[in-house]
Amino acid sequence: MRHLKSTKSLCPECLKVIPAQLIEDGGKVLIEKVCDEHGNYRDTYWSSYDQYVRAERYARPGIEPRTRHHQEGRGCPYDCGLCPTHRNSTILAVIDITNRCNARCPTCFASADRKKEYIFEPTIEEIDFMLDSIAGDVKAMQLTGGEPTLRPDLPEIILHAKQRGINHIEINTNGIVLASPKGTEYVKSLESMFGDESEKKGLSTIYLKFNGFSRSTWEATTGDPNWGAIPLKAFENAKKAYNDRRRSPGVMLVPTLVKGVNDHEVGDIIEYAIKNSYVCRGVNFQPVSFTGSMSIDQREKSRYTLPDLLKDVEEQTHGEIKADDFYPVSGVSPFAETIWHWKGKGLPGFVCHPHCGLMAALLIQDGDMIPITRYVNMDRFIASLTKSAFYFKNGKTTRGKIYAAKALTTAIKPTAAHRIVPLVRDVAEGEWKALGQLLLHMVFIGAMHFMDPYNFDVERVQMCSIHQILPDGMRVPFCTYQTIHRPILEKKFSIPLEERKGSFQQDSLACP
Repeated sequence: MRHLKSTKSLCPECLKVIPAQLIEDGGKVLIEKVCDEHGNYRDTYWSSYDQYVRAERYARPGIEPRTRHHQEGRGCPYDCGLCPTHRNSTILAVIDITNRCNARCPTCFASADRKKEYIFEPTIEEIDFMLDSIAGDVKAMQLTGGEPTLRPDLPEIILHAKQRGINHIEINTNGIVLASPKGTEYVKSLESMFGDESEKKGLSTIYLKFNGFSRSTWEATTGDPNWGAIPLKAFENAKKAYNDRRRSPGVMLVPTLVKGVNDHEVGDIIEYAIKNSYVCRGVNFQPVSFTGSMSIDQREKSRYTLPDLLKDVEEQTHGEIKADDFYPVSGVSPFAETIWHWKGKGLPGFVCHPHCGLMAALLIQDGDMIPITRYVNMDRFIASLTKSAFYFKNGKTTRGKIYAAKALTTAIKPTAAHRIVPLVRDVAEGEWKALGQLLLHMVFIGAMHFMDPYNFDVERVQMCSIHQILPDGMRVPFCTYQTIHRPILEKKFSIPLEERKGSFQQDSLACP
């Protein structure tokens, strides 16, 4: 047993901030803490010490937030807004546009399966204010809930976001509306709002709940053993909305993984994504967090961490994708920073805590799935682009371009050059559209492990780049919002259910 670091966490009972320690024990990383009132707590932080150390090597400093709303008071994680102790900017803004839902999933972050006494559903004017608060600062956002497709004005909300320069827009959906007979036309309405012939697009990505294929999986994660037909039909309807010229929005499969429930289906989900790579941008696995509706009775038995996923991916793909093909999300930041400084487009960086998320990039060629690491020495690639971004940032454009070129010429493995160079040549020359074409040849396998009161780490919170946007413009780190603030702040901006009865739009469209 060895001590790794001291941090701060939460008491799972009273949510008081308490000291915590990360320790290595038996090859795992554990978090230990003591509340004076409620006693000792111990939970798995990462199930592999070796992978924990490897991820830590790719830590990068955060990007100074442009907007801070609150002064210090109670301290992190209670002074959200963002407060002066926050060390990262908003990369993805999350906006709940309703707390109504047409499903009752027992793993829901937002407790949408529970009967509500109040309705959180910002008006279009309030949403415009929220969009104004992030315009010019944030380039990517997710519309969620509840179930966002229950809002009849969803196309209008997307249009208003695009008009404010928010380029990447996702909807996080359970797929019920998309699986309806009108699902294909509905997808088209969200994407082609500028006209079929326009290069401008509306919706960028559909984040589709996709927990697996077996009846036991769907019964455990949605309460309905017959649910499985919904995501498959939703995916097919989205696929029908495509044509050769317009391939957006892509679909990202989003499985919630619970140990002993659906972790055996990881490989099957990846295989489905690869077979449908024309439409599917990838898979974003989300190990279950014990917040919202998730029961804590079997926490120790059900806890599933990022190293568990890496092990299952390698085993269930028979080694086609290996654990070491995955890198922390921050590993792509030098690439994002270089593009940003060189072309003035994209995102200024993509930084989060190294233990928040992992990703692997796969090239799809002639139906084959090849991890990018087979073609590229990623450590050399990241090192060269880190220097490139540094020089661009400091006004030394020529040196920046030299190191960007070096990232390709020295990092691509000689045996793979004939396959990879044609795909990246135009990108290396700064052709922005070429980057989009390259991404159409790729599928991304990623994972984000959002925190709960048991594994909560204040250091991770302070590096959070996924921020919940509230009707007053306040920004709250996602894990803090789900763990602490949601019940209070959602109710603050809600109205009693009785005031809204009779005013809801009919949900008949939501029935598949």
